[in-house]
Amino acid sequence: GVTVIIMDDGFQNPTLAKDVSFACVDAGAGIGNGMMIPSGPLRAPLDLQLRRADALIVIGDGDRADPLIRAAARSGRPTLRAALKPVRVREWRKTPILAFAGIGRPEKFFASLRDIDAPLAETVGFPDHHRFDVGEATRLLAKADAGNLRLVTTEKDLIRLKGATGRLADLRDRAEAFPIVLEFENPVAAEEMVRNAVLGAAVGSG
Repeated sequence: GVTVIIMDDGFQNPTLAKDVSFACVDAGAGIGNGMMIPSGPLRAPLDLQLRRADALIVIGDGDRADPLIRAAARSGRPTLRAALKPVRVREWRKTPILAFAGIGRPEKFFASLRDIDAPLAETVGFPDHHRFDVGEATRLLAKADAGNLRLVTTEKDLIRLKGATGRLADLRDRAEAFPIVLEFENPVAAEEMVRNAVLGAAVGSG
């Protein structure tokens, strides 16, 4: 019964037949030195990625994405602007927080909490795609207990603890995910691109 699949992190996968693709960039971070892994953050040459993208999504504030916006314009690709917004803001202002995250830029997550005046008592950052071990879980729980702190992490990190046992399960059960949503400045434009892709795919398979 599935009619639409929306996925993350499949942009460079050549085995996927994609009906619409978006390239995303953080306006505050940009593309670093513009080089590919392991010398830089890119997974493929930038010009090649832009040719494969139907649009560029610029997330957040800052001017680090300006060169990419100009490159997208030269390639005839539109730019959609968006921002990550926290959900239920007041709920995060009640109890001192120990925030931890294993994502590309943990500091961005911590800054999101500070931006809404959450009482951030301590932060612990880990590398991207981090898999927590028993020792880390034990230390995080001990820090939270010692300071009577609320354990808060990203939705992505909490999912990684699914199916955990022992102290990792304790961390999963104690930690709360800080939910965010992506809000477009022009949601109609983004919706129209997805809708047209879905309609086009339906016609093509009919």
